[in-house]
Amino acid sequence: MPHIPKSILDASPDIPGLTLRFCGKDSNQYNIPGYPGLLLSVRSNRCSVFKRVLPILIPRKGEVLNALSHFFTKSVIGPYCETDFIAAGEDIDSYLPIVAQGNPDLQRRATVIKRLQRPRFQHIGRFHLTGRGWREYSVSGQIDDHVLIQRFTNGSRLPFPVYTPTAKAMDESDEPISAECMSDFYGSSLERETLQLGHLVKEYVYKRGLILADYKIEFSSDNANNKYVLVDEKFTTDTCRYWDKLMWENVQHTGQLPSTMGNQDLYDWGVAMGIDILDPANSHHQTLVDNMKVPDDVVEATTQSLLAAFYRLTDTQLENYQSGVLKIKAHPSD
Repeated sequence: MPHIPKSILDASPDIPGLTLRFCGKDSNQYNIPGYPGLLLSVRSNRCSVFKRVLPILIPRKGEVLNALSHFFTKSVIGPYCETDFIAAGEDIDSYLPIVAQGNPDLQRRATVIKRLQRPRFQHIGRFHLTGRGWREYSVSGQIDDHVLIQRFTNGSRLPFPVYTPTAKAMDESDEPISAECMSDFYGSSLERETLQLGHLVKEYVYKRGLILADYKIEFSSDNANNKYVLVDEKFTTDTCRYWDKLMWENVQHTGQLPSTMGNQDLYDWGVAMGIDILDPANSHHQTLVDNMKVPDDVVEATTQSLLAAFYRLTDTQLENYQSGVLKIKAHPSD
């Protein structure tokens, strides 16, 4: 289990009638009585930067991510791959004990999913050179085992999509593993599906004036049907780097990067506080982060950025999607 500040754990109440199965950096999973083959996945308002869970909750983050994952599952990638999705919104009540039913907050943040093995790997696709890929390329001229012979800058569009999987540790950290090694164990199907799904989303968001720079997805094996299933978040702002296309074009010649939709304010604050250079394995560094105060304006800006990202990606206000598609009562603050 990843480290989560005690103040944040204490702010996450239990769900009546359900037992916690797993607590992750950004979400919890619960066993559902009477449905041994299903789980309730609940997106929290927790947030993390540079592999650290911060001592703050971002209002409405969980419901944005939950609705985004539902949107991409149903409207973009669903026809092309099998997922773990069972029910969302008002429909989750059909699977919950009576004491947990009729809870609009839970309906906004939760999805009923198939109970599958926890993924061992993250599958990362890159259409642009940035993040870890840029850091590795700037030192060695390659990303993992992909050699790039052209000269690129941070944010450059790659001449071809690059697949850079990672292995997941118990604390939800990840370590690079070569695409060749993945192929030796699992064949080429997961790399192919990762890049194909990424291409679908890239083409979709490009029509909306956006760029999918890179992304990560996860697959789990469904032994009963002898196939791999797409699980967890599907192309949300927490798992993808989305840029505004015009902004990217305007800053490329300057060597700068456009803002990343949804998370840029928190990321910038984390860099300013030096979190990016702290050692995740150092307990003293962890204590430093646990005692940091995230400014109110950064929290508010992050909420607004998430809501704006949802609209840019779906052409729908979050509240309208929740009431019209997920059949959930209006948010109390609306």
